[in-house]
Amino acid sequence: MGILAAAAAAVVLPGCDPLPPRKVFTVTTTTDGVDAAPGDGVCEVTVGAGDCSLRAAIAEANAVASAEVVVPAGNYSLRVAEAADGDVDLDVTGDVLVRGAFVESGLLTDIVVSTTAPGAAGPSFVVAAGARLELRSVELPLPTVKGSGIEVAGRLVLDHSSIMTNQTPGVDVLPGGVARVTTSSVFSSDGSAIRNAGEVVVGYSSLAGTDAAAIHGEAGSTTAMATTILDRYTWFIHLLRDPTGVMCTGVLPTSAGYNHVPNPSCSLTGPTDVQADDSPATPIPVGVAGCGDGFSTDLYGRPRPTAGSTSCHAGPYEY
Repeated sequence: MGILAAAAAAVVLPGCDPLPPRKVFTVTTTTDGVDAAPGDGVCEVTVGAGDCSLRAAIAEANAVASAEVVVPAGNYSLRVAEAADGDVDLDVTGDVLVRGAFVESGLLTDIVVSTTAPGAAGPSFVVAAGARLELRSVELPLPTVKGSGIEVAGRLVLDHSSIMTNQTPGVDVLPGGVARVTTSSVFSSDGSAIRNAGEVVVGYSSLAGTDAAAIHGEAGSTTAMATTILDRYTWFIHLLRDPTGVMCTGVLPTSAGYNHVPNPSCSLTGPTDVQADDSPATPIPVGVAGCGDGFSTDLYGRPRPTAGSTSCHAGPYEY
């Protein structure tokens, strides 16, 4: 026993050093603009002016090991095409956290990022292979032209956020890409909420597609869901809920339970999954945002299914 104790005492375990702090860049203007000198550690569009745009902050964040971009509440229109690719999207090549002040209940977002350049048809964010983007309290509103959304070749964490796209997936995960979606809402007009060719995990969220499945899995992909609502809509003069349409196509998701899909098309087998057109939610009084009779909208104006006059579906805003 004494020998064992002596041997154990001789073992020196490595120290658990904390991760180095992220470098912080604070956005100071809602006006779009390219950083004057990417990588010099100073976020500004105009030398000496201190006008740090969202685009400039991300450019500086890409140049360091890891960075946090603090974004005040406001509307950030992406209008400036970068020389490197000619696109107005925000390219993430480093380890970047984009954060706004958000309410833990998920009731509000503070940062609105929209692609408004004439003819813009691509995503709002592009996450390169090997890069990591975390969005907290970011809203991508429905664009008037084709586009918006997030293209992921690296890693994405979507938290307390709202994504709306037109004719493109809300989150498009490429082969080798990984996405974690939590307490968020993803909706595509004329497309799938999530198109997955990599790895996706979704929890406490709402996903809906229009004239397309909420989730489409490409060959070789994996999608896991828990405590999530899937739905589908169709255009007929105006947007109508389509509870009989196919909600999942391609490689189907696996379930950790507590999901709701209005029909068996996703073949969910987790505990307490609901695969019928009724609500799994505890009744919530009429008048609470997101609830109503038959068909309503949430705080973002997004259509939300209801079941009866005193209940609504669990999702990021009720959660």
